Amino acid sequence: MRKYNHIIFLFFASIINSYAQNWNTETPYIGNPIDDGVGFSIGEVGYIGSGRDAGFQYRSDFYKFENEQWEQIASLNGTARQYATSFSFPYTGCIVTGLAPQDSLLNEIQCYSVDNDEWHIKNPFPGSPRLQTSSFSIGEMGFCGGGRNLQENFKDWYKFNLITNSWSQMTDFPDDRYECVAFTINGIGYVGLGTSGQGIFHNDFFSYNPLNNEWNAIATFPGNLRSYATSFVINNKGYVCTGYDENYQLSSEIWYYNPENNTWSQIDDFPFPTLKGCSQFTLNNCAYVVTGIDNQSTRQTVNYSFCEKISTSADIIIYPNPSSGKIAILNPSQLAISQIEIIAINGQRVFTASSHTNYYSLNLAFLQTGTYIIKVTLSDGTEMHNKII
Repeated sequence: MRKYNHIIFLFFASIINSYAQNWNTETPYIGNPIDDGVGFSIGEVGYIGSGRDAGFQYRSDFYKFENEQWEQIASLNGTARQYATSFSFPYTGCIVTGLAPQDSLLNEIQCYSVDNDEWHIKNPFPGSPRLQTSSFSIGEMGFCGGGRNLQENFKDWYKFNLITNSWSQMTDFPDDRYECVAFTINGIGYVGLGTSGQGIFHNDFFSYNPLNNEWNAIATFPGNLRSYATSFVINNKGYVCTGYDENYQLSSEIWYYNPENNTWSQIDDFPFPTLKGCSQFTLNNCAYVVTGIDNQSTRQTVNYSFCEKISTSADIIIYPNPSSGKIAILNPSQLAISQIEIIAINGQRVFTASSHTNYYSLNLAFLQTGTYIIKVTLSDGTEMHNKII
């Protein structure tokens, strides 16, 4: 059993010392060419499906990408759909909301079981049925909201607890819009861009802290305003690419957000024909941008990967510290946190909990003010000890 005492008490933390970026063409998607499907990852396997094909038919078929090869898996239960969004959890992936044939709007959530290759319908999204919502995942929690129906846009957001199969309402997003991009960095959600009523495009971005249920404005996106874009996270940086701008021209610009200094930076343009309505998943330090529609309105089966190679390892992050009781524990690696123990200075264990994800939040406000020892055990047996206040 390995033990170490490295812990970072930061609200945001970077684990990058040096890296190299590159795009590659990967094995093409084997399903029908589609746009506005949905993707998620489970462990080291990526999944893509649903969407609408070149014959304008809604799709329910799904495929997995593993060891650089595609394979068809079970199709969704029930109706085919487009414009759904997704949650990536450590042991399952879920899709939620969407648009079905005859302009039928959905508030359904289905989660995929790797063990028996089946989709299971969970308790429905509690907001109005809708399409083009946005979503992000933190540990065993999925966050979803915004979007629109055929008459109005929405700003309400909700949290899905995978363990209890239950939903709860969050603080509303600052305004109503659809087709935003969303991602998670170090236990904080980020949502921005998108379109609102009368075709207004946005360039603002907001962070969401699940510990205090608050949205806060961050640095404004400096690139082309855009909608139907793709986002992903590698090495604690949030990337935005593809999509079309306020003039309805497809954009090749790529920007990334660094939460450590609240800045956006531009890198080389997308090196392939421009697209919108792509699906994506992330495996290890590579993001995969799959399918989409080009500037000739042709649906694609393309599969492009964007990778960063890092030269350092990550430490456990606990924030904030000191705190008033609410803290979050994050392991930036994919190793799950298996157990958390809080120990008083006199050696008495005052709190213990089990986990199976790399993120865990807890409220210790019931404890007396003072200094405690936190012991975090990872799934490989690694133990970490340090002080919290």
